[in-house]
Amino acid sequence: MATQINPALARLWIADNARQYGYRQALQVTDLTEPQQRLLDFFELGITSAQHKSLPGLAKTDSELTTDLEKRIDRVLWHSRTGIESTEVEKRFAEIARMLLQGSDPAELKKSRKTKSVFIERLDPTGLTVAKALALAGIGKLISLDQRRVSSADVSELGYLPAQLGLARVRAAQDLVGCDMQMHSRLSSSFDEVSLAILISTDIVNPASYQTWLARDVPHLSILFDEEGVEVSPLVIPGRTNCLACFEKHRLENVENWPVIAPQLLALDRSLADSAMLLFASGVALNQALNFLDLEKHEPLSLRLDRSGQLGSFVPKATSCGCR
Repeated sequence: MATQINPALARLWIADNARQYGYRQALQVTDLTEPQQRLLDFFELGITSAQHKSLPGLAKTDSELTTDLEKRIDRVLWHSRTGIESTEVEKRFAEIARMLLQGSDPAELKKSRKTKSVFIERLDPTGLTVAKALALAGIGKLISLDQRRVSSADVSELGYLPAQLGLARVRAAQDLVGCDMQMHSRLSSSFDEVSLAILISTDIVNPASYQTWLARDVPHLSILFDEEGVEVSPLVIPGRTNCLACFEKHRLENVENWPVIAPQLLALDRSLADSAMLLFASGVALNQALNFLDLEKHEPLSLRLDRSGQLGSFVPKATSCGCR
């Protein structure tokens, strides 16, 4: 067992006899004696169970003072069975810091993420960006049904390389992402093992996209680009939350001419994913995905960014489609 002051928290000097850890939910330790400061130095570096027993001697103090200080800093102490290699911290500090700041053991969470599989509907530049971020986060397997080839519209600073033009998107994405990425030509029982699905659409979400995951009880969310901006749906938990069909049914019943408009939008083949909208939506979707995969946490909120700069979060209006 290793014990350390949470390495994700900023270590801040306040005065010669005062230190602070973090600044959003800060812990300030004041009136420190020299022995207590030596103890804090050890806790900042991290100590093993064996070292913990001999800590008073190492810091040239007594057990009572050590116990007292440990109680004062208990809120910011992190305990791990394995600890974190310094090279790993240096390489992926931000990803590890996220885990620590959420109260998770990075070593355990990394193992858990390795067992997860995420479906990405389209491997266009948006899907590729999401795939890269999921790979960086340590998700073990990515799956797609996208059988398209890399087109000139896919080649950009946020997309594929010019040399990949004409390659199958899945193959090209595999080369760029570096994790296990699989392309399936049809739905199969292996889809029942998907941990979460991310749907990517323009103008309207195809009902066939989300019905697949509703039928398999797989959590899913949608990224939808439109003429004003982009909207990321709440994470749908089949049988527990409103689904994308519930949101669509409300539009059908309340938006003028929507029953006539929707099929026409569905027939359009275009992308409205400009760079600003793409990066915003990818970040929001990834954050929702990791919160659920790591902590089984989800919020009933859509997040939307308009090109005007207006940003909003809201509970989308829904009419029950009978999914619950």
